[in-house]
Order: sequence, then structure tokens, then C-alpha cells
Amino acid sequence: LGSPAGEAVRERFQQFASSKKEQVGTGMPLRGLGISVSLGDISTRLVALLSQLIALRPGKMWLPSKEDSASGSYLLMLVSGQASVVVGDQDQFVMGLPAGTVFEEDAVTEHGGRVKAVSVCEMYRIRRSEFNIVVEQDKAAKQWIWSLKLKEQEIADRIHFRLTNTQGLLQCKEEHALDKAIQAQAAKKRKKIRYANKAKL
Repeated sequence: LGSPAGEAVRERFQQFASSKKEQVGTGMPLRGLGISVSLGDISTRLVALLSQLIALRPGKMWLPSKEDSASGSYLLMLVSGQASVVVGDQDQFVMGLPAGTVFEEDAVTEHGGRVKAVSVCEMYRIRRSEFNIVVEQDKAAKQWIWSLKLKEQEIADRIHFRLTNTQGLLQCKEEHALDKAIQAQAAKKRKKIRYANKAKL
């Protein structure tokens, strides 16, 4: 590790270790969700240790993973900033995501959605399986787990409803555009037939 490449690796590792230490020390992401969690609880610190930090600048996208991915399902937690769920080639707005939002990523990807940062966003993600193990092993987690599950279910229901409706509207627009193209083609064909009939006369 004495080479320039080795020094770069060591520096990145130190930055990662420092970031993780700060993450555990502040209890993020659970302490950023507006639920009653204690910084001293082992579950708060373990979730912080196992969570991956995602920092997004305005306009940047995050493509959540699907439930059937190799790593399984993930919980996504937005602790600061504003984001939105978008869908389609034109990034059609579906709904806003305020700070304190938590949801399973598959709730978005199930309907082809993506997460787009509106402002600078600090998000974290953790494997659902690891999160469940941590919660089950810490009795103190019973004091806040139901508040988190309620927040998660509420946002999941909203995402499903809004994404389904938005996709329906986009599909109608596509069908309408296709209908107009078909009608225009039919009109051209009728015009050619009229010209052909006049030529015969």
C-alpha cells in the first residue's frame, strides 16, 4: 500500500471509516425520521452501521432496487432534503417525498418509478432482512418500530395509488397520440383513393 494507488485506497478507507463513525454517533438514519428512538439503543446504532449513505444533488436520480434482486428488498429513508417520485421517459412528476420519509424501494420500482432529488438529499438504505434481525434482537426497538411501520405503510399506499394513476394517464396520452397517427394515415389513404378515382374518369 506504499504506492500512490495504495495511498488512494487507504485515504478512501479512512474517509469511509470516518463517515461510518459519524453515522453511528448521530444515530442516522433512524434519528432523522421523526420517531422516538434513543441514540443509546443498540438497534439505533446497528441500523446506522449497516445503512448505506446516498447523497444526491438536485436533479440527480436514484433507481431503487426490486424486491427480487440478488440482495433482496431494501428500506429507503430520506432524512434531509426534498425528493420526488417520477415515472416515464419525461420524468413525469408523481408525488413529493419530504424529509422523514421511509419506504421499501420495491414500492417505487414495482410501477417503474424512480426517485429524483429536488434539493440536496441525504438518504440511507438498508437491507430489509438485516433491519428485521436488528429490530428483533433489541427489546428497546418495540418502543418505535410500530411508528416506523405506520409511516412506511402510509407512504407505500400513497406511492402505489399515485403511480398507478399517473401510469394510467400516461398510457391514455400514448393511446391518444397513436389514434391520431392512425387517423392521419387513414385520411392520406382516402385522399389517394379519391385522386385515383378522378384519374380514371
